[in-house]
Amino acid sequence: MAVFSIIVPIYNVESYIYKCIDSLISQTFSDIEIILVDDESPDNCPKICDEYAAKDHRIKVIHKMNGGLSDARNAGLEIASGEYIIFVDADDYINRNTCERFLPFAQADHDILIGYAEVEGGTCPLGRVKHPDAISGKDYLKIAYKQGQASMAAWLNVYRKEFLCDNKLEFKVGILHEDEQF
Repeated sequence: MAVFSIIVPIYNVESYIYKCIDSLISQTFSDIEIILVDDESPDNCPKICDEYAAKDHRIKVIHKMNGGLSDARNAGLEIASGEYIIFVDADDYINRNTCERFLPFAQADHDILIGYAEVEGGTCPLGRVKHPDAISGKDYLKIAYKQGQASMAAWLNVYRKEFLCDNKLEFKVGILHEDEQF
């Protein structure tokens, strides 16, 4: 069992997918599994996913009928074996030390770890709650709202899989802004 399962829903992102997957396989912490969920992508993404899986044993590929982003994330969750779940959108990438930086907090057995992201060339500022220690979710929300820094993106956080399973948390299929509902 890996420490982190990284789930990537994939649909029509051929121009981004190489940078995304390369950022995952080059993590400085290697006890990870990478789950690429091909949501019946009409471009070359299915082939690209299979090529990466043939080169790296940590990569699992799911080819499924198109069901949308929520359905793809849920499919990845079903087979994830890691203790912690990280969602990465296929048009994004993560820093090489992302898993390594989350590791001490994961080892402290927290249910949700809130991350920080920077938007390249975009106009969507993602804030950061400034607090020196791990805090409860209730305290986080109080601080985040007070600072105007609350972000509800699923790909910004790390989730303990047991917490998700125990609480039957999954993405609602067929809605927009599924991150916020989740």
